[in-house]
Amino acid sequence: FTVNPKRRIRQHNGELAMGACSTRALRPWQMVLVVYGFSSKARALAFEWAWQHPRMSRSIKDKVLTMTRGSLVGVKGKARTLRELLASRWRWWTP
Repeated sequence: FTVNPKRRIRQHNGELAMGACSTRALRPWQMVLVVYGFSSKARALAFEWAWQHPRMSRSIKDKVLTMTRGSLVGVKGKARTLRELLASRWRWWTP
């Protein structure tokens, strides 16, 4: 979660301090997509967690458990997971 995606990418790439250590090995990072419009920070963080942990997320785990683990990685896999999240019953962006 961030309110400044450009700064966050620079942090992940080591240009600025306070980047995530777990992203160091896969540098450089590129911004492909920004998801916005959440009604609160809590909803944005819940969405981010579900997107990063689709096999544990109550809203989409039944759909992603039928997919192979390899089909959930990379840009295509993240896009596939995003599509499932946006189509799920729980609407992330509503109050």
